[in-house]
Amino acid sequence: MIISYSRPRLTWTLDGATALTDLDRLTNGRATSACRLDGGGDSSGAITMTATFSGAQIVPRLAGIIGTSLPAGTSVTCSYIRTGDASYGYQSQTLSIVQRRDGVNVVWFALPEGVDACYGVRFTFDASALLTSSGLLVEIGEIWVGPGSSLCITPDYSASNDSHSDIETSVNGQPFRVERQSSTLHKLKLAPSQFSDVFGDVTADIAFIRQACNEYRPCVVVPMTTEAYTGNADNSAIINHQAAFGYVRSIDAIAANPAPLFSASMDFVEIPAWIP
Repeated sequence: MIISYSRPRLTWTLDGATALTDLDRLTNGRATSACRLDGGGDSSGAITMTATFSGAQIVPRLAGIIGTSLPAGTSVTCSYIRTGDASYGYQSQTLSIVQRRDGVNVVWFALPEGVDACYGVRFTFDASALLTSSGLLVEIGEIWVGPGSSLCITPDYSASNDSHSDIETSVNGQPFRVERQSSTLHKLKLAPSQFSDVFGDVTADIAFIRQACNEYRPCVVVPMTTEAYTGNADNSAIINHQAAFGYVRSIDAIAANPAPLFSASMDFVEIPAWIP
């Protein structure tokens, strides 16, 4: 499992488009509040979105676009820049937008652990498929980039849905049906780990992750990154359908089980994303 957290504050610049809504919508933690971009009438549809990280550099592990009007099959290139680089191009990957089974369009870019620290990320894509007689409009729900850790989970993963609309329940005592998209609760049981992996002074330990994801800070979990029990490298097709954006609701008590190993479980809430 990959868990990515501590997204830095991003400062955006656009090439080939102008923002019709606040660019902060791209990282406000509400993937249903889409940011709208105007690509004008340029039939090429080439749009570049560049973000520099405010504060310290990060070692990226995961980046992605969650909820977009860009249709499945649209090619997206993600690349980074390091101190000393003349231009963006570090760890460049080109993948295609996919539509998940719930109708949300996404694309995720996973990097191996231990890449160099970076101070910016760039997304480049061709939005010409959205060109109409009225112009070229692109909507994006959320963009993620952040460091991350790899953890092992047990094979008894489970998830459940919570939808106030479908079951026609009230919210905070409101006596009427509330129209809302459903959220998904993922229950993740971490495999027993050594003491140093749980309480050690490293970014991969469970205690650190509990602090990084405290106070409902946005994060991303990818329960499965490749075929189970194969030892294969990360599979982008699997990650695109497994990655979930939301927040950690709770991490249960870390306990010695079985001694001298330690285990814990995590409740992660996947929030709704914008659907075209």
